[in-house]
Amino acid sequence: MRIKLSLLFAILSFSWATAQDTLTGDVKSFGLMKAGATQKALYLGDSSEQALKILGKPTQTETLYSEVDDAMMEVWTYHQSKLYFLKNALKDFTISDTHLWVGKARGETFKIGDKLLMQRKGNTKTALFYHYPVTIEKGRSRNIDYTESCAITFTINGHWCENFIELLFKDGVLINVGTFTPA
Repeated sequence: MRIKLSLLFAILSFSWATAQDTLTGDVKSFGLMKAGATQKALYLGDSSEQALKILGKPTQTETLYSEVDDAMMEVWTYHQSKLYFLKNALKDFTISDTHLWVGKARGETFKIGDKLLMQRKGNTKTALFYHYPVTIEKGRSRNIDYTESCAITFTINGHWCENFIELLFKDGVLINVGTFTPA
């Protein structure tokens, strides 16, 4: 009985500590906008009709099979950025150029090419992107090499959801923004 309780306590402690270390951000803080047009934003779950109204006509469209969802998915390309629609709802996106901005409609926005705020605390170098702490460590994600990164779990009305957003930087400059829905 003690072993079971100890194991349960260890699992709950790990889950609590992990939850406390996870960065969260409201999904409405990460909408998509045409460069410079910050009055309206497209959010995860919005329809392709809303995408046309807010972002305009894509430069290319294609239909691909999603193994994870076992369904066909529309992929809309805006220059180098891609939007993924499943059952007419925006499921994920990858932003790779300055034609689309990310942020809150009529609020704070960011774009590819924006720079980190680098700080030094003694011998330790830290970084912030807006108010989010950034990990300074080289890596590779989605076939992109980076030197700094930040992963933020989405919340909707204060509740965690399954999607998260990943910000990738190269030498202090934002090079890619991508959302993901875990399988």
